[in-house]
Amino acid sequence: MKYSLEQLMAFEQVAKSGSFSAAARQMRKSQSSVNMAMSNLELELNLSLFERTPRQVRLTPEGEVLREYVKTILERCQAFDQRVAAFNQQIESHVSLAIELPYVTIAPVLYEFSMTFPEVDIHIKEPFRGDVEAMVKNGEVDLGIALSHSIDSEKIEFAQLGKVVMVHVVSAAHPLAQRIPVSFADLHSWRHITFGSQEKKIATTEYLDSPMLWRVESYSAMLEAALAGLGWASLPREFVDRELRAGTLVELRQKEYPHTDWIVGIDLLWSKQAQAGKAQTWLRDRLVKHKIFEQDKAGNRTTL
Repeated sequence: MKYSLEQLMAFEQVAKSGSFSAAARQMRKSQSSVNMAMSNLELELNLSLFERTPRQVRLTPEGEVLREYVKTILERCQAFDQRVAAFNQQIESHVSLAIELPYVTIAPVLYEFSMTFPEVDIHIKEPFRGDVEAMVKNGEVDLGIALSHSIDSEKIEFAQLGKVVMVHVVSAAHPLAQRIPVSFADLHSWRHITFGSQEKKIATTEYLDSPMLWRVESYSAMLEAALAGLGWASLPREFVDRELRAGTLVELRQKEYPHTDWIVGIDLLWSKQAQAGKAQTWLRDRLVKHKIFEQDKAGNRTTL
């Protein structure tokens, strides 16, 4: 390699500031040393990188192209330094989660995590055929976010994150959309699209026991099936808010429960046996403080 990292840093600083003197001030170096570094870089590459005028310094066409490569190199070097620092501080390289709910419910916390621990990767898994508790128990994931249900308290710790409102929805073109409010008999007459894990854990009532049932393996699949008119589905209101506002989905209000919301608890799960690193501990604590809530029909928060 004919060039040094310091030369590339100086090149980027000159390109950004458009001035050798400004770049020197930013780097806390003398202007002559920056000039020399750029002259040597051009000699080593056998390319002219800058157009020098009395008033400003501009990149040549070749310099413009190479700057994109330099940016990538410097970004990767920064990531390398961050990862080394993380290892020295005993920060784990990644944290894994199994999430049974739409990610939108915890997206703000994940963004905050990415800014606090930019060197730590997040691995998110959907519990397609297994359940969240089992994935936490067997060490497949570090943390689980699941619908509230009874758990093995000897091996699993948990904290309630909040509550969400579930709504029954159907495509605006579906015959049920023309019969609102619907009765139990109406729902029993049409196919119910359900998420296998959801079906086992959420406390149900008689109107969910439709004789026609299609099981899918994610909330996204439920949404797509409902939009396609394949049946009606029960989904977190926040997950389908955009479709409800757009009119592509319609909420199925029940005759029997005109004023009652279907509210479901959300829990955070982690293993009692597993040792948590700094990043996982931060994420767990931040999730507990982050309240998952919606507005019920009376305008009240589902989580205090």
